[in-house]
Amino acid sequence: MWRDTARPPRMGPVDARAAWACLVFILHISLATLGLVIAAITMASLVERRGYTPHIALRVLRMKLAGRIRPVLDNRVIVSGAYWKRRTWGIR
Repeated sequence: MWRDTARPPRMGPVDARAAWACLVFILHISLATLGLVIAAITMASLVERRGYTPHIALRVLRMKLAGRIRPVLDNRVIVSGAYWKRRTWGIR
């Protein structure tokens, strides 16, 4: 009974976190909102297939948009994964 409590909620084969789009479609039925529902469910399925939760997928997207070189105070840091693998360029 308690073994499935940590699993993400699902509505059939679809992650239940995509249900907001279905609610929007129910409140405003049109072809545009139907397209929004299909796009949201497709994106949720692709994110889930990659093994990410929606929160982690947004973090990955933010990381990709920011790039590898980020200014930190007066130095430039190349991000290569974990914080102990970062190389600083410049004098502290």
